[in-house]
Amino acid sequence: MENTSIGDISNVMTKNYNNPDTDMEFNKIMCCYNNLSIDYPKTQDIVKLGIYETKYNDLKAENSPYFFIYAKGKSKKSCKEQGDSNADRICRYIHKQTGNKNYAWKDSEKRFNPSVLFNNESPVKIDAEKYRKLEKVMFMLKMKERSLVLSIKEAAKELSRSKGLEDRISKYDVFYHMCEKLIMNVFDNREEAAEYLLDMEYLQRENENMSKNILWNCFGDLVYTNICNNLCLGNVKQRRMHYRTDRNELIQIESRAVEIFKSMTNNPITIYKEEIEWLDSLEHRRGCSLDRELLYILLVLQKRHEGKARVYINQKKQITCNTIDKWLGDGVCICRKGLVRLEKRKYISLATVSHNYYEIEVNVPKFDVLNPAYDVIQKNPLIDFYKNNGERKISKCVICGREFIKAGSAITCSDNCSRENRRRNNSKYSA
Repeated sequence: MENTSIGDISNVMTKNYNNPDTDMEFNKIMCCYNNLSIDYPKTQDIVKLGIYETKYNDLKAENSPYFFIYAKGKSKKSCKEQGDSNADRICRYIHKQTGNKNYAWKDSEKRFNPSVLFNNESPVKIDAEKYRKLEKVMFMLKMKERSLVLSIKEAAKELSRSKGLEDRISKYDVFYHMCEKLIMNVFDNREEAAEYLLDMEYLQRENENMSKNILWNCFGDLVYTNICNNLCLGNVKQRRMHYRTDRNELIQIESRAVEIFKSMTNNPITIYKEEIEWLDSLEHRRGCSLDRELLYILLVLQKRHEGKARVYINQKKQITCNTIDKWLGDGVCICRKGLVRLEKRKYISLATVSHNYYEIEVNVPKFDVLNPAYDVIQKNPLIDFYKNNGERKISKCVICGREFIKAGSAITCSDNCSRENRRRNNSKYSA
């Protein structure tokens, strides 16, 4: 028997499960056959079903189960009569419970009203300073959710715990705990925070189709209470969670995750006046004025790594030549050739390690006395560089509040913030 499509095997297994005389041994063989069929492009092994071939062909020729009308859009003619399998019984139950009811779609007069989620005794002032602060916190959390969760996962791995305990602790439990703490830095109590976040997530047009995960995971208990009070249900018995991460362990993971996340960003690096004077005194090739900034970036990276700077050749989530080019400015593409020029002038020592990254040492002279000039705290070292020497204008992003090197009439620091700004403005004008 030649290798067949995986869809046929899956349908045969479903038909076998749907029949009253289910042959579990046959389905085990079908699971194996399915796996071998998946591997066929690699192995080129043609699998024979042997004694199971007749049953396979018989089931394949049968009409589809009744529930395929809804599961796969099959016509009623091509499906069997309704049986007593689990899926068919679910169909029968839905018919019985909903057959005589008329449902209204969301565009009718009965559309969802978010007012039911609010506590009517707690008014929200959208022009308040805390509303603006919450907006910035939420934008940062949604933008950095992935990197925060990765740092939490890394922290959980580092802590020595039993396997069973590791399985119980969810990285998202820790993430939402961190979210609530950051939000509560803006407000005096959870009830007020929940009301402001509800207003932002459900009543701001730009958030209408966005995820509400942070709201529901951090303040879902308060929203649930509001719903019960608004629907006059009185006291509703709370259901117990299946498990809850131990608070001490959660805080321990959270603290370590914050450390890792901070290391993912940048700790302050001190730049000295003597180093700036040395950089300004160096000669560069005509038309390559940005080589000074490139050398400065390498100096900062060297200090961050406490030894030698690393510039990765092609690796995500690491500093590459493309990263440095973006720091230098839009449309700039000088890093690779710039490294060669700096090495020729013996300003740096350059070595390629395992075809993976460039290991770079800046040949900065040793000074007898060092006088601090400023600290580098931004991910892009040039922001603090230009902020100190005044050669370029530094502005604050209107969305996230971070500083950036202003180019033209730009008012945002990144593509993400630009998209967010357009989205807010579009919703404002369409309101």
